[in-house]
Amino acid sequence: KHVIDTNKYANVCVGTSTSKTKEPYKALTAKDKRQHAALSLLIDTSSLASIKTKDSPQHKAACWMIYDDSRKIDPRSKRGKAAFLQRYALVVLYHATNGMAWKKSYLWL
Repeated sequence: KHVIDTNKYANVCVGTSTSKTKEPYKALTAKDKRQHAALSLLIDTSSLASIKTKDSPQHKAACWMIYDDSRKIDPRSKRGKAAFLQRYALVVLYHATNGMAWKKSYLWL
C-alpha cells in the first residue's frame, strides 16, 4: 500500500454539483478525515486518472460517495473498507449504465 497525499486532490469534485441540491461541491478541508480516507482508497482502487475525469462513472461515484451518500461509510476500518468498496462498485455500475434513466432506480442502494 502506498500513501496518497489527498490534499493535492482536495478539489477533485469542485465544479461538479451534488445530486441532492445541485449546489457545487466544495473542496475537502484538512478536518474531513473520512472523506480524505475515502478519496485515497478510491484513487488507489480506480486510478487517479479515472477519478479526475469529470464525466467518468468513477468520478461521479467518488463524488457521490464522498459528499452525498447518506450512509457515510468510513473506509478506515477493515470492515468499513469492504463495505465502502462494495457500495462504490454499485454506484459506478449505476453511473456506467445511465442509472438516472432507469425506470426503477429508487431504494436499491
